[in-house]
Amino acid sequence: MDDIALKEGIANRAPVLATEAAVGYIDAMMKEAGIPCQVKLDIYSSDCVPFADNGVPAVNFCRFGAPGANYIHDRRDSLKSGYIDEKSLDITLQQTLYFAKRVVSARAFPIERTVCQDIREKVDSYLFRKKD
Repeated sequence: MDDIALKEGIANRAPVLATEAAVGYIDAMMKEAGIPCQVKLDIYSSDCVPFADNGVPAVNFCRFGAPGANYIHDRRDSLKSGYIDEKSLDITLQQTLYFAKRVVSARAFPIERTVCQDIREKVDSYLFRKKD
């Protein structure tokens, strides 16, 4: 990531809904690829929630702070809008492809099919099953 992106608060993030071991694996993988990324065990409001709710680990690769990053899933979510660009999208694409290729090519699946208790509780709270 360039210095301008860091100054402007643009950050690649990977919320992991799994275990600390999965966080360590993904963090090391991003470092190996040379992709600055904040990898953290945390919930993220996305398609990952139903997976984690059913015990299937999940990870999201996303960018925060980039111009137009707030305009997702609406009429401005288009390259024509000028709010997002190919370069920004490519950064997240490269993260995702690197991760997917490594996991798919692994001789043994590198992420245990476990979602830790902390994440399970956050999912329950997110789904209004319990109060914080």
